[in-house]
Amino acid sequence: MFGIVIPSNDTLSEDERARYRQVYCGVCHALKDRSGQMSRLSLSNDLTFLALALSSLYEDDEASDEAACAFHPREGRPLARSACIDYAADMNVVMAYRKSLDDWADDKSRAALLYAKALERRYRDIEARWPVQCRVVELGLERIARIERECPVGGEAFGGDEAARCFGAVLGELFAYREDRWAPLLREMGFWLGQFVYVMDAALDRERDERTGSYNPLLQTGLSVEELRSILSGYAAAASAAFEKLPLVKDAHLMRSVLYSGIWATFNETYEATLPRDGAPAQQRGADVGGGVEARSRATRQKVDP
Repeated sequence: MFGIVIPSNDTLSEDERARYRQVYCGVCHALKDRSGQMSRLSLSNDLTFLALALSSLYEDDEASDEAACAFHPREGRPLARSACIDYAADMNVVMAYRKSLDDWADDKSRAALLYAKALERRYRDIEARWPVQCRVVELGLERIARIERECPVGGEAFGGDEAARCFGAVLGELFAYREDRWAPLLREMGFWLGQFVYVMDAALDRERDERTGSYNPLLQTGLSVEELRSILSGYAAAASAAFEKLPLVKDAHLMRSVLYSGIWATFNETYEATLPRDGAPAQQRGADVGGGVEARSRATRQKVDP
């Protein structure tokens, strides 16, 4: 996915950093075990957050393990195994498969087509297990692709709001692991977080897309950095409000580090010269109003190998 939903390591204890690595590695090994080595290329920090949230909410039976991999061949690294982690791994594959098909359709990327073909058999297995999520992802990404095609780079049309809502609906459905009393709040959190991710990705790519002539929903808006930050803050606040209504105890501070700080790290770095000084709204600086967590991470949007 986008690699935006990441923790702010500067706000975490060593134990919390180790816990994040344990779940991240757990998702990675679940990808290999369930969908083969190629699927590990889809590993996403965004869905590692989902694994943390679901594991905390459902108090999943979790086993600790240790295993080596291509990136750490000399010694095994601690990892967690659970049904919620397996689910997050499956959703990584779903998003990667559909995104690869979209890239082939839009850009005729042979690499994307080859990757989709490599994932297809495993995707069909996942589709049998999670048909609702797979259908929502398929329809949602197709709708986003249509919106983007209908909004020419140099035209006045702007489909960013609608596309962001579509992506929010997709992520919301992935967050709804079970149809139970918590599903509405999980969908709400995913819906707002998905909108944040979509618009944040556009904000971070705006200058590059303007140079290359690539599609970006923000190019024709004339929004300033402060206006963008305000829009993103609204999405982040709504996602955090849903999060705080869930009875999450385990890993709660770690997840707050993501929602109140980590998701802002690359934006703050990209637009550092325009960041507000003292007196600016805390949410706009990526700060945790309740816990005093400040956004000081220099993480990039690439997949973080903790």
